Amino acid sequence: TSESTSSRTLNSYYYYYADSYTFDTSTGTYTLTNPTQAVWNESLVGKYTCRDNEDTSCSTLYYIDSYRDIYRGYTLSYTSTNTDGVYTENHGTSTTSRTMVDYYYYGTGYTFNKSTGYFELTESSRSIYDGSQVGTYTCGSTSSSCSTLYYVESTNDTTTANVKTISRTGTTYEETHANINNSTIKTRVDEWYEENILGTEYEQYISDTLFCNDRSFRSSNTGTGIGDSYTQYRWYSSSNGIRLTCAQQNDRFTVNDEVLGNEALTYPVGLLTADEGYLAGGSYLAGGSSSNSGYYLYTGNYYWTMSPNYFNGGIASVRYVNYGASGLVAVDNSRGVRPVLNLKSGSLTGGQGTASDPYLV
Repeated sequence: TSESTSSRTLNSYYYYYADSYTFDTSTGTYTLTNPTQAVWNESLVGKYTCRDNEDTSCSTLYYIDSYRDIYRGYTLSYTSTNTDGVYTENHGTSTTSRTMVDYYYYGTGYTFNKSTGYFELTESSRSIYDGSQVGTYTCGSTSSSCSTLYYVESTNDTTTANVKTISRTGTTYEETHANINNSTIKTRVDEWYEENILGTEYEQYISDTLFCNDRSFRSSNTGTGIGDSYTQYRWYSSSNGIRLTCAQQNDRFTVNDEVLGNEALTYPVGLLTADEGYLAGGSYLAGGSSSNSGYYLYTGNYYWTMSPNYFNGGIASVRYVNYGASGLVAVDNSRGVRPVLNLKSGSLTGGQGTASDPYLV
């Protein structure tokens, strides 16, 4: 956690305040304990706030250190700098002067979009700088999203402000790939498991066998796999080799197996790998020249595998199953999700595995 003392405007909204808070290390979020709303006054010194009139949880928390005037208080801000699975937030410790002469966007807060690598201002509006923007965030431009953000700490004159820079960069490969946050897809397949498998007779047939989210690099890769480094992963193309093994233990997702796997799963359910899709007949997964709509994984719809392709310019690309396209696309595109289960040995009771005579469990 990083801490810094500054003056903050507190009278603009009917903010939530509390005597204490909790911190969720998995999400980097502070949550106020038993919060109540109040208009800023001197009796609120010693309390915590997110400086928000709607949310009681936030990534930056403020402790009201002392009273300044009817508009403001001196605050000690608590900002999470824990690795969140992809990025670490870096708050600059030095103040610099920045000219604010254009009709820039200013916001009371911000969010960070992992898929684009951009900060996005919240509750933002455009204005010509006049000093009233102290305590807000800005991209220092006529855009409300950017890769580098500025916190307006104080005013210098009518056209310049003293700002602190906020950026997000990776730290190490291990921290970046620490499996801290659930992806949207993992949340969906877990929900599917809860609705269809959990607590039913089918659970007895499911094996806690690893799912390989292979994040090893392509042999000719020059990137680091952290921050905004252009990185090519093994499934950048099939020329890197088809395999059904998983080189890195951290990429072997299991529920309870800590010898071979990483124990990072809630339930024994995952997605197909690009290797499995390719071996089943999905030639386009490897950028093949001919389509195949006759293999058993083809459904007429596109759906994700769990094999990363590359990261470049804030865009993460992942392989998907299809029949007539390149088989790779950025993760902010819409694709289907087909959960995969591993069966225990001896679970099959009949059938030949054909369309007319499928296996029986």
